[in-house]
Amino acid sequence: MGETHVVEALTSALGDGSGTVRKAAAEALGKMGDPTWRQWVRGDAADFERLGQSRDPRAVGPLIRALGHKYDGGVRELAAVALGKLGNVGAVQPLIEALGDGAWLVRKAAAEALADFARSSPGSLRGQWRMIAKKVAEPRRSFDSCSHGDGGIGLAFPAPPPGEPF
Repeated sequence: MGETHVVEALTSALGDGSGTVRKAAAEALGKMGDPTWRQWVRGDAADFERLGQSRDPRAVGPLIRALGHKYDGGVRELAAVALGKLGNVGAVQPLIEALGDGAWLVRKAAAEALADFARSSPGSLRGQWRMIAKKVAEPRRSFDSCSHGDGGIGLAFPAPPPGEPF
């Protein structure tokens, strides 16, 4: 396995649900000559927040991996929030997919992240704005924050810019 593949695997591991795995990956990347990951990934609950605040486009991949975490809705929620803060348009499609997550808090975090994109980079939602707004505005049928499969989010979504074909 070449060094490029090792770096890719370690970078992907920065989005793991386990803080121990994330920290080990950051340490290994630091030893390979990229110490910046150590600033953002320390193996604690704030890893995803720091990745989102980093504004480093390399953080998109690990955060998307965390957004797809199979078993931990809390990890998915934190990843959605961080992707919104990161502001990289590469996160738009995964966030749209997260609007269908089984956990309401994940759907809410994805909707809020997409609303951030709507305000800061409206062109990134071109062609999908109405679908997103409809899905986000759909009322919740359950008020359990961990409800599964009720699909609604029940939030308002920003209107598209005037005169834009969204």
